[in-house]
Amino acid sequence: MLGVGSCMSGVWSGGGLRLRVNSKEPADVTIDGSYYGPRGGFNDDFELVELPAGTHHVEIEAIDHEPTPFDVTTREFEVVTRRVTLKLRPD
Repeated sequence: MLGVGSCMSGVWSGGGLRLRVNSKEPADVTIDGSYYGPRGGFNDDFELVELPAGTHHVEIEAIDHEPTPFDVTTREFEVVTRRVTLKLRPD
């Protein structure tokens, strides 16, 4: 099962995406069409999303911010780190 977990020891047994989203509002993250995230959304903390090896489509959305899509390729037993700052929508 895929999900979000913490990596207190710094050792993760599988591959995944370590994601930090900076925005004024908590962000919703969709990966390959499925919602992921801690309760209350991603916001200024790193979260680890366990993902199988391969290329994944990530979409990040938050109220009053422009949606931010990107693709990420993960490998077995490697964690990819991404920091994303969402842009406010123009008034």
